[in-house]
Amino acid sequence: MVVVVVVVVVVVVHTLIPMVVVVVVVVVVVVRRRTALVVVVVVVVVVVVVWDLLMVVVVVVVVVVVVKVNLILVVVVVVVVVVVVALGRSMVVVVVVVVVVVVKPCFCMVVVVVVVVVVVVSIPWVVVVVVVVVVVVVVCGVGFLVVVVVVVVVVVVRYGKAVVVVVVVVVVVVVSMKSGLVVVVVVVVVVVVGKVLSMVVVVVVVVVVVVVRLGVLVVVVVVVVVVVVSLRLVVVVVVVVVVVVRNGARMVVVVVVVVVVVVALKIRMVVVVVVVVVVVVSVEPTVVVVVVVVVVVVVLG
Repeated sequence: MVVVVVVVVVVVVHTLIPMVVVVVVVVVVVVRRRTALVVVVVVVVVVVVVWDLLMVVVVVVVVVVVVKVNLILVVVVVVVVVVVVALGRSMVVVVVVVVVVVVKPCFCMVVVVVVVVVVVVSIPWVVVVVVVVVVVVVVCGVGFLVVVVVVVVVVVVRYGKAVVVVVVVVVVVVVSMKSGLVVVVVVVVVVVVGKVLSMVVVVVVVVVVVVVRLGVLVVVVVVVVVVVVSLRLVVVVVVVVVVVVRNGARMVVVVVVVVVVVVALKIRMVVVVVVVVVVVVSVEPTVVVVVVVVVVVVVLG
């Protein structure tokens, strides 16, 4: 019945080309009713290509009624596209802030919107940082903001502005406790950016784990030590401390040793980590030695 109504409205009000677009949209929506992403893409295409308010309303209604997609997500996508086309790029920031303050969507939606705005719409980085700060204050509170600001400042000073997106995405994914998304984000970042960002990812993940498990004060101390002493040494110490505090299994220790060997590539640091792991965590020395030898042979030849 909904399909018939949409076709009748299009035939009466519009020309042949918009009718074809809407019919294709309805067919795709009905056939792929479980794929929310297809629905969002279709809505965006209709809004951008056809650009007719009545048709947009009809498509949104069909999407929400037939497919039962989250109305908030559809509205956010439509509003962002309409604002970009009608009012200009800079107003998207205002829309994002309003959506976050009023609707309070999930972290993943906020990150997706911010990244899309930066990459596609080319909003200045300063504005994006302000938006992220506002989002964090509204959704998470001031306490978490301190951690985010400290991490962003350290990353910008040491690695540049481009890595801030990586840090924000990884922090959001890790805080949401979805390990599968962490792997996807890391793989996408390494493939798309084309740089070995394993050090940055390790630092961010360790910082977030320390925040979640041990508190904000530990992060502040770690950041001070990073600036004053050495970043790699702090990463090693924090990882070992987390392993000791959490009483991790042997595989966790093996992974730590592998990460240290691959990232640092310094025999002296590897020896220190092996000694600490064997003495403090009481792991069997043979296991650690075998892992270190295999990694060194693979990496160094």
